[in-house]
Amino acid sequence: MLYERKSKWMGMDVTVRQYSSDDYARIMDEEISDQVKRVPRHYAYQEQMTQALAVMDKLDPVSQGAATVNSTGIDMSKVKRVFYVLQVGAVGGGPGTVNAKLNSSNTSGFSVNQDVTGGAITQISTANQIATLEVRGDQLVQQVATARYVRVVLTVGVNAVLIALVGYGSESEQRPASQYNITAVAQGLVISI
Repeated sequence: MLYERKSKWMGMDVTVRQYSSDDYARIMDEEISDQVKRVPRHYAYQEQMTQALAVMDKLDPVSQGAATVNSTGIDMSKVKRVFYVLQVGAVGGGPGTVNAKLNSSNTSGFSVNQDVTGGAITQISTANQIATLEVRGDQLVQQVATARYVRVVLTVGVNAVLIALVGYGSESEQRPASQYNITAVAQGLVISI
């Protein structure tokens, strides 16, 4: 502090303090830090995960024989990010193999489609594994300007393999994202105390 003086202002006793720029910066940093500490930790968590995420695509659990199957697909005009979770169960004695890749199109029927660059997992041939595939809408349109829909193309080889797939959308243009849940979502339980 450079100096401090007492004076009267509108009939009240006041203390006027002048600080050096270094002192002022330190005081402001301390005050901001104190204000941040007073913000409740739960403040930013107003939206539940069941609202922030939409279950938008799936492949039901099945013992899939050697073949290629496609998920229905997700409309990326509704969400900015898509996240698929692939579960692989028993792979049989072969062992069976599972390959998965992201595929995009400008139509919901995927009549004209293309693989997403960098969107293929490493082949799975071990039982009880999980793989995830994620893409943002801006990454799709960088590859193909008209890409609007994304799906997973799953190929099972050698023998039957237990598989299941769920596709989630997040960062929806309109909240909550859960308004885009597919009809197979029976319920979304949130504990509130």
